[in-house]
Amino acid sequence: MKHSARSIFFITILLFTGSILFDLQLKSYNLQLTSYAHAADFTEIQPNLKFNIPTLQPFTKITKPDDAGNIFVSYLPQYISAIYSYAVGIAGIFAVALIMWGGMKWIFSMGDVGEAQKTIQNAVIGLILALGSYLLLYMINPSTVAFSSLRLRSIPPATLRETDLFAGQGEGPRRGGLGNKDAANLMQCPDLKNGNTFNAAFTTYYNVSKAGYGQSGNYAGIYHGADPAMANGLGDFFCKISMECGCPSTAGYTSDKTCVNARGKSWNPCKFFDVNTAYCPIGNTVPGQTVAASSCFPMGCKLAIGDHIVTVADRGSGIIGTHFDLYLGVENTPEFMTNTNWLTTNVTILGCPGTVSDKEKNHLYRAYNTYAPGLCVPGKNC
Repeated sequence: MKHSARSIFFITILLFTGSILFDLQLKSYNLQLTSYAHAADFTEIQPNLKFNIPTLQPFTKITKPDDAGNIFVSYLPQYISAIYSYAVGIAGIFAVALIMWGGMKWIFSMGDVGEAQKTIQNAVIGLILALGSYLLLYMINPSTVAFSSLRLRSIPPATLRETDLFAGQGEGPRRGGLGNKDAANLMQCPDLKNGNTFNAAFTTYYNVSKAGYGQSGNYAGIYHGADPAMANGLGDFFCKISMECGCPSTAGYTSDKTCVNARGKSWNPCKFFDVNTAYCPIGNTVPGQTVAASSCFPMGCKLAIGDHIVTVADRGSGIIGTHFDLYLGVENTPEFMTNTNWLTTNVTILGCPGTVSDKEKNHLYRAYNTYAPGLCVPGKNC
């Protein structure tokens, strides 16, 4: 018991040092921490404590960002403050217990009260230090007992503009695209109100005629598989059909992703089919006048792209958000579109009749998740 006062004093010093270090940390966080929360979609998530402190009061709710974009989070300061109060209380109880122990020693000392007096004296000194630690810390530096809230700076969501959608091309060696399709895939579905303008990106696709069977064209060297049936350039051709117009239902796709372009994108080629197999149906597509669009846009939706008007007439498993695939026509025919300089990343809604049915949405969701798992977020970009 000789060191009782020293024990209580040591507890007080620990609290003092910890509070100073904590205050320095708070100042550092105040200057450096940022948050991606924003007023438009702000949701508070309170911490799930694994160890409850009896002196801990209910956490102060976090409010939405202020006019300067700041969010003040008091969870950690409140928790540390509760630990501080709890520790001071324990030190006080310990000191009182020592005083009682000293009193018992005094009663049974048989006249030799020196040891008992010393125990009581040390306990009283320790109690004074414990209870006076708050005032001591406040006199040295008020911020050591203030426990300021963490100040986090909110960052509003960035809207991609035309200048952000830098020039790029599509998945395969396509021609005439514009914009960053990867950024457009993540863009939220726009309001389909007539006259609404939004940012987009374009890739292009085309059909292959029967006369082009077996010709790889600008897909030469794309196939990296070892299937003997795909030798002599046929593998490149089946990669081309898979990417540009889809494999015939009678053939289907392989599952080995042996088509790899120069940018490292891989996909499944078509399974082998002979020249008599029907492939690349034209359907309702018109060169330069129709696009494949995501589930954000109903079929028949008309869009203004610069001084051109296009209609949504097709879908694609890699077409999500505000990414469009412009149809160029049948390769090596007079109608094939070679000039796409009129494309712009600013697109305006001219009219979107009807809506995308739940059946079609579910079908497209499955296609999206097969092509790029996790990219489609229903209700946002698809």
